[in-house]
Amino acid sequence: SAACETGMSKLATARAAAGRGVSTIPTRVMRRGDYLADPDLVVSALARVADWPMIVKPEAGGSSVGVSVVASGPELRVALDDAFRLDATVLLQPLVVGQEVSVGVWSGADGMMRATGGSLLHLPDGETAFGYDHKYAGAGGWLEIPAAFPAQILAQLQSAALRIAGAVGVDGLSRIDFFVTAQGIVVNEINTMPGLRRESHFPRLVAAAGTSYDDLL
Repeated sequence: SAACETGMSKLATARAAAGRGVSTIPTRVMRRGDYLADPDLVVSALARVADWPMIVKPEAGGSSVGVSVVASGPELRVALDDAFRLDATVLLQPLVVGQEVSVGVWSGADGMMRATGGSLLHLPDGETAFGYDHKYAGAGGWLEIPAAFPAQILAQLQSAALRIAGAVGVDGLSRIDFFVTAQGIVVNEINTMPGLRRESHFPRLVAAAGTSYDDLL
């Protein structure tokens, strides 16, 4: 669907979110052709102005595949090579310091869109980013569902989730990932087809909001 196409594009999602008044992560966009023209020059130029650490990620994709946290020029070169093998467009973003939070959005039998409470990611000590190995390879980290947020923060998260889902064109279900920082809420990305096993992230959010797995399906 059009919503899935938009949701797979991190840039399109960010534009949709910004259009609904939700803060997004400052992003530098790089094209494969510009990079391959002179990788050494590109990396050295970026390293001179970089605010380390930096996140490098393919523009379209999921499950944190091809996403790297880098803190030096040599690491940046490796990360860009890896990301450009997966996508012709790569995004560079500052590492956001804050709580990693997700909110589910779904439509009930009456067709009304609803927002769940929030989940809160807990990473092992000393780790700063949730990657593929945390999600699928048992590298640690766990989700607190539902997490206890101040009422004002939870209301802001739910409102932002519904606005983003509406802007993207979601009709059914999605999970929106945020950072809650000292400066406020920042959207990271949307998953327009989240996992639907009983123990998956999205069904657990919906169950905590009072709708059983069977009723969700």
